Amino acid sequence: MGFKVLPKVCWGPGSLNQLPEILKQIQAKYILIVTDQGIVKAKIAEKVISAAREVCDNCEIFDKVEPDPEDTTIAACAEIYKEKKPDAIVAVGGGSCMDFGKAVNVLLYNPGTIQDYKNQWDAIPNPVGTLICIPTTAGTGSEMTDFSVVTDTAARQKVSLIGKRVHATHAIVDPELTLGLPAGLTAATGMDALTHAIECYISKAPNDLSDMLALKAVSLISKSLPVCVKEPENLKARSDVMMGSMLAGCAFANALLGLVHGIAHPLGAVWHVPHGTANAMGLPYVLEYEIPYEEARIQNVGYAMGMKKENLSAIEVVQEIKKLKEDLNIPAMKDYGIKEEDLDRLAELAMQEMGYECNPIQPSKEELLGILKKMYFSM
Repeated sequence: MGFKVLPKVCWGPGSLNQLPEILKQIQAKYILIVTDQGIVKAKIAEKVISAAREVCDNCEIFDKVEPDPEDTTIAACAEIYKEKKPDAIVAVGGGSCMDFGKAVNVLLYNPGTIQDYKNQWDAIPNPVGTLICIPTTAGTGSEMTDFSVVTDTAARQKVSLIGKRVHATHAIVDPELTLGLPAGLTAATGMDALTHAIECYISKAPNDLSDMLALKAVSLISKSLPVCVKEPENLKARSDVMMGSMLAGCAFANALLGLVHGIAHPLGAVWHVPHGTANAMGLPYVLEYEIPYEEARIQNVGYAMGMKKENLSAIEVVQEIKKLKEDLNIPAMKDYGIKEEDLDRLAELAMQEMGYECNPIQPSKEELLGILKKMYFSM
């Protein structure tokens, strides 16, 4: 059994302070920070630049990363820095910023475009440069994976770069960077992490190590996410959820994901539903569909969530996840302008996704429409 553990990780409150030492070790004098406007306004980018300048003579920033990063923006960034390659890219932000940094790193050192490598395992020919990922949300786990999910703007579809040339070389996972995040963003990103943990546990190809990490992540996130939403400055709860997100990222980098993500990707690419929100919308209803095939594993998810009942049923676990989604005030599909007649197109798009293929059971289009209607009419 093979098991990938990808970047070197600096973990814990205050670990951002280790950035200068990392840059010193790689003898970096010129770095590129990729991030978004929200991170700039929150003064987090300023903290990263301040730490980097202890070592680096030249720190440039590209702050135009959008949600669900677009291939055109990635290409534009790579074009700017193709000749004057930085000694390291530092990707600061949520999953979009980290996936953006991964994709730019690929294009700086390889010919062609994202379309040349999309959705192909280990298709990227040349070694890439140093990439340091610094997550500022506890959600995607992208700092731990060898995937970069980006939007193909022409096709209005999410595509992936995958493999050993994609992952970060270093990750700085500092829960202090998540303190004070708004409740809605905390809830959505936390449900993204919970979905990763549950979906890779109930997957086609789990293994003992991924199972262990996934169930620990479920335990940490389900217990502490509601606390983070109610108490945004609670560092212990923030640390638990961020550790859960990181463990889930490590787990699904090995065991992969499934249909929840198959649905979430087109919801993001076509209807612009934030990724964590889209996952939260679909998670309980996909699990409900999977009960006849994965009952024991769904029960184990419930036990990991702290449900104590003897002879716990899988449907009770699903109901608990629905309650968590409602308690966190996750929006409904209708809130994003999605109409009932859009569900047929959503089903067709979801069936083209890797998550559909990797799911332990592939529903027919009629069955998938049944799942989507339950999602759509839920509160």
